[in-house]
Amino acid sequence: MDAAFQDGANRPPTARTLYSLARILAAQGRDQECTAVLRRIIREHPEFLPAYGDLAELEIRNDRISRAVQVLLLGLRQRPTDPVLLNNLGMCYFFQHDYSKALLMFTRAAAGAPEDARYRANMAMALGMMGRYEESLSLYRQVVPEEEARKNVAIVYGAANAAGAGGHDGKSPNAEVQQGAE
Repeated sequence: MDAAFQDGANRPPTARTLYSLARILAAQGRDQECTAVLRRIIREHPEFLPAYGDLAELEIRNDRISRAVQVLLLGLRQRPTDPVLLNNLGMCYFFQHDYSKALLMFTRAAAGAPEDARYRANMAMALGMMGRYEESLSLYRQVVPEEEARKNVAIVYGAANAAGAGGHDGKSPNAEVQQGAE
């Protein structure tokens, strides 16, 4: 038994072992150490996609959206159609107020995992921020009940109005969209 333990102790850690360590460090708020471990995973195990998502999340949490975009693009080189990475990249573009790029990434994520309602809801959010309320409502209706869909469009309208979003023309959604959103 001592020989088997020693053999294991002499092997380098797996991506999963390092990832477990990174998650513990993140939970403890030890961002610098967590970042170093995640970068090590990406360097030594580039096919281990969860590390890209977690490193991007750390960058976002520290207001480094551009770095998060670069990390996610690097991960997408490994698997260009990964819906999680595409959705996360869409969120980065959304945070940067680039709603058309965000919509493109959410659409690609939804194509890769059509059963995941989150991606369609994110598409609806981006469409709303672009002032495309009817399309936004149509997508929201696919993932939530009617009343909630209308409320979501009203919320997105308010956010778009407050942000002065690019595609937003200052017009409110038509009466059909607003009905029931109060």
